[in-house]
Amino acid sequence: MSILSTFRTDQDKEQELLQLMAEHKTSLMRIAYMYLGDEALAEDAVQDTFIKAYTHMDRFRDESSKKTWLTRIIINTCKDVRKSAWFRNRARTTTLDAVPDQGKADTYSDDTVLQAVII
Repeated sequence: MSILSTFRTDQDKEQELLQLMAEHKTSLMRIAYMYLGDEALAEDAVQDTFIKAYTHMDRFRDESSKKTWLTRIIINTCKDVRKSAWFRNRARTTTLDAVPDQGKADTYSDDTVLQAVII
């Protein structure tokens, strides 16, 4: 760990994070999308990556470029998402148009049960 990283203020870390986001957001988004195949999941993974980078910025040892460091974080984050039960069990072929609208009232021709519950 470098001596400078020990004395960094939160404001310095925030400035560095903003610079990293400006420089690397697009490439990280592409990597995440390739791994996950979903734009919203990729955006979440990129956000998680920057949160992890900010949290562990003091541990960065300058043994690689920051782009390499961020790339490793995004890959590990995407692998964690892919390992999750939610990701494995969700139907990736279902489109939003195929999901029934919950706001519409169901209409049944036989309302015997409904009438029995109301009475």
